[in-house]
Amino acid sequence: MAISILFIAIIIGILFLFALYMYENSPFSKTTGYTFIDLWTDKKIKSLYKIVRALPKESDNYKILFNLVLPNNRNVDMVILHEAGIFVTDIKNLGGWIFGREQDSLWAQALHKDKLIKFNNPIIDTKLAILDLKEVLPNLARGHFQSLIVFNDNCSFNKIEIHSQNVDVVKVKELKNYWKNDLDKKITTEEINKIYNALEKYVSFKENKKQPSINNITAN
Repeated sequence: MAISILFIAIIIGILFLFALYMYENSPFSKTTGYTFIDLWTDKKIKSLYKIVRALPKESDNYKILFNLVLPNNRNVDMVILHEAGIFVTDIKNLGGWIFGREQDSLWAQALHKDKLIKFNNPIIDTKLAILDLKEVLPNLARGHFQSLIVFNDNCSFNKIEIHSQNVDVVKVKELKNYWKNDLDKKITTEEINKIYNALEKYVSFKENKKQPSINNITAN
């Protein structure tokens, strides 16, 4: 019995060390500076990591910037520079039922019958961020920008109403199929590189971490 327990413990230890090694050497870890502990203790970081892994592995024609602080002190979780456009991404780690319409100033999270929590409409937040980005990138048309709202998989959508073509609200588990859609190409690889260079200075890093060198990140 003791030998069996020891064997299982060794296997678990090996798997843990392998997962630690793979993460610490992943582009996501090197780009953001987030540790393996951060990944498992912070839900937003875990969602960021899942979003990156959902990006198409067969193509490297995209770049990602995390944790931007724009000139008007507006925070953006993630900007994905893809040939299909500039995806301004807001991540929501909420459970329960989610209610909201694109035009509403507030959305709601229903945890149970008697508890309703209001939160800012994430679509409006991303649209305001796009206005800030337009000031930084004045030569880009409004049609190049896409609002992408990503909720974790622990919630359920109820009466989410969207009417704009440049807005998408999805769950993390839906992202792989999302990128498989036939998305129109709007920007070239050269433009992606130029936009990346223009936005890189707005990336904010944790104070206790050494600022890493940001290069192209893939979904490994």
